Amino acid sequence: MSTVLSIIVTYNGLTNNWIDTCLNSLVNSDFYTDIIVIDNASTDHTKLYIQQHFPHVQLVCADKNLGFGRANNIGLEACLNKDYHFAFLLNQDASVQPDTLSKLIAIAEKYPAYGILSPIHLNADGSALDDNFSNYLDKANRKRLTLGEVSEQPENVYDCDFVNAAAWLMSRKCIEKVGGFSPVFFHYGEDDNYCDRVKWHNLKICIVDHTYIYHDRKTTHQAQNARWKRTLASIKVAYANPFEKKGNLYFIGHLMKYGFKNPIFLRHILNTLITFPYRFFFKCKENSMENGAFLRLATK
Repeated sequence: MSTVLSIIVTYNGLTNNWIDTCLNSLVNSDFYTDIIVIDNASTDHTKLYIQQHFPHVQLVCADKNLGFGRANNIGLEACLNKDYHFAFLLNQDASVQPDTLSKLIAIAEKYPAYGILSPIHLNADGSALDDNFSNYLDKANRKRLTLGEVSEQPENVYDCDFVNAAAWLMSRKCIEKVGGFSPVFFHYGEDDNYCDRVKWHNLKICIVDHTYIYHDRKTTHQAQNARWKRTLASIKVAYANPFEKKGNLYFIGHLMKYGFKNPIFLRHILNTLITFPYRFFFKCKENSMENGAFLRLATK
């Protein structure tokens, strides 16, 4: 039977009762999973809450905020060291249905060419697709996945080039071949970079039908700022990833579309362009030595 390690990165996870909902959903899953939480130096009582209410969960407490990718690398390394078949990355503001893991793993076992498998992302109350998630689908698949519609095939999977890392089932083969997240990215862009590397290694990415998570985020000013940050991160992806075919045209298009409409965003873009060579060529080498030199950028 396949084994899975669920990895959750937390930072002030008591917001909106996120961490309680997230962990309870995994505990109540019909497929047993071990759970590791990497806490990014929360300033609320997240760590104490987990220790008191989920004593069976392995808790790793960082002494500073490592960012999303580097914190997840700790869990991915544990997955390899302890011989799990799969790692399941889940955001602290997301939760699974009882059969989410079992359905994902069944498809992963049947179709080993997929390195990353994602469930469908619903909004917090399950009334619609998550706003950002719908952007990862082409128009035909977006229509078919509209809540309430049923696919013709019970095991339908939708190939895609990218899906965000709010809920990734990753095969051991994928982790061994691709490695961990690049430490160049603190938050946003790390999953774009990773998906590009997955495809470069001739592994596939898919969304699995009839398999769901709930992602508790709303279209607010904060969410708008997050979209600016993700767009900015796309510039870093283009610089850091030698396998990105779209290259300069990709982020120049983003600059033309968004940058001149938002002076603050334009300033961040210029700052990134100026500082990135240093961050990549020096900091990447330095940071990659952390976690036992776990990061292995794809080379051919």
